[in-house]
Amino acid sequence: MKSKIQQIRSEGYKTLGAILIIGVAVYLGFTPLFDKVNGGVAGAVLGASFGAIFVIVLTMYLLNKQTEIEQESKKGERIFEQKIKLYDELLADTEKMLRDGKITKEVEMQKIPFVLIRLQMLGNDEAIKAYMPIYKQINSLFDEQPENDEVEITLEARGNILSALSDFSRKCRVDLGVLDVEVDEGLFKETKDIIDNAEGIRRGKTEFMKGGIEEFLHACKEKGRPPELIDSTRKLHEILIQHYPSVVIDIPDFTKTQSQAKLKVKTEKGVFCDITLQKKGIRIGNICKSSRWDFKQLKFPGIFFKHDMEHTRKLKVDGITQIDERELEEILFVLDESKKVLEESTGMKDYKKAAKNGDEEAKKKLEELMAEDYTLELNLNNE
Repeated sequence: MKSKIQQIRSEGYKTLGAILIIGVAVYLGFTPLFDKVNGGVAGAVLGASFGAIFVIVLTMYLLNKQTEIEQESKKGERIFEQKIKLYDELLADTEKMLRDGKITKEVEMQKIPFVLIRLQMLGNDEAIKAYMPIYKQINSLFDEQPENDEVEITLEARGNILSALSDFSRKCRVDLGVLDVEVDEGLFKETKDIIDNAEGIRRGKTEFMKGGIEEFLHACKEKGRPPELIDSTRKLHEILIQHYPSVVIDIPDFTKTQSQAKLKVKTEKGVFCDITLQKKGIRIGNICKSSRWDFKQLKFPGIFFKHDMEHTRKLKVDGITQIDERELEEILFVLDESKKVLEESTGMKDYKKAAKNGDEEAKKKLEELMAEDYTLELNLNNE
C-alpha cells in the first residue's frame, strides 16, 4: 500500500506526463488542425482551449509538487527532532553509566537492545555502525563475568567507550546536517587526546584495579587482612554506591605501588572521603570539617570522628572492624555534610599553612580548633 506522499508523487508524475503529451501533440498537430478550421473565431477558440488545458495541467503539476515538498519538509522536521532526541538520550545514558562506574543486567542490559532498535529506525547506517563498538564493549564486560548481575566498568573499558562515543558523535554531526562532512581528522585526534588527557588527570594517572572492588578485596586478603574487615569494606562500598549514585569510587591498584589499600570516594570537585583497609581496622578519612558544627570533632554514641592532625581541615575515624546499622547511619550523615562542604567550597581555612608562614593569629586559631576537647556530641535523634 502506497503512503500518502508516494500517491502525491505518483500523481505528479502522471501530470508531468500529461504535460509532455499535450506539448508534443500541440507541436505536431496544432498547425494542421488550425489550417483545417481556417482560423477565425473557431481557430481562436481552439487556441484558447489548448492554452487553458495546458495551463490547468501545468497548475495541477505545480500544486502536486508543492504538496510533495511540504509533506517532505514536515516529515523531515519530525524525523530531525526525533533524531536529536535519540542521539541526546544515547549520549546522556552512556555518560550516566560511565559516571556510575557499573553496568547492571536489570537496567543497562535490558535497555540497550531497545536503544539499538530505535537507532536502526531513525539513525543512518554510519551512526549505527559507530555505536556498535560501545554495545560490544559493554557485552564483553558481562562475558568476562557471566555469573554477576552487575559489573564494574574497568579503566580500559571506560577509555574504549569514550573513544567510540567520540566517533559516534562525529557520525551524528553529519546525519543531523550540522555540516556535510565529519570533524577534520586532525581536529578529531586533537579532541580525543584532550579527552584522554582529561581522563588521566581525573584519575591522577594512577593504575587501577581492572577487576573492581572484588579484585581489591582479594588483594587485601592476600596481604593478610582479616575476613571481618574485608566484609565490612565490601558492605561500605555497596552502601556508598547506593547512597551516592552519581559519585565515583576510585580503586587504585595498591599492589603495584607502596601506597595503602585505599578507596577514594569523589565528586567532580574532588575526594570527600576515603576508606583505608588497614591491618587491624578500617579507617574512614579525608572527611571535610563543617562550619555547621564549628569545625569540631563529632562524637556519636557509637562512633567518634576526630581531628586528623596531619590534615587539620579533615576528620577521620580509626579502628572500625564491624559496622552496625546505627553506626552506618551516623557515618552517612557526616559524609553527606562532607560532600556538601566540598561541593560548596565552605571548608575550614588553611590555618596550618598560614601558621607555618608566621601568622600568629592563625597559629592561635589552629590550636583552638585542634584542641582535644574541641568536640561536639551529636545524636541523630536530636541532631
